[in-house]
Amino acid sequence: MQEPNKLTRSHPQWEALYRAAVLEGNAGLLAERIAVAMLSLGARLEEIQYSAEHSMERHRIESAIHMLDRLRATELGRTG
Repeated sequence: MQEPNKLTRSHPQWEALYRAAVLEGNAGLLAERIAVAMLSLGARLEEIQYSAEHSMERHRIESAIHMLDRLRATELGRTG
């Protein structure tokens, strides 16, 4: 069982990292921002995978992962 503080501690972190990736205007930094955000999203998803009370957050994380995948495919495909 996870400690309550551990469940909430990384919540804002994934959101901030996701936002930073989506808003990154420098194509040279975009791949790194996406990679860091994806690691954070994956870690948070793993933390809450068995918690029924976090189903909304799980949905938001899955949507964020999908969006970053699309961003990586479209934006990085142009520069690579």
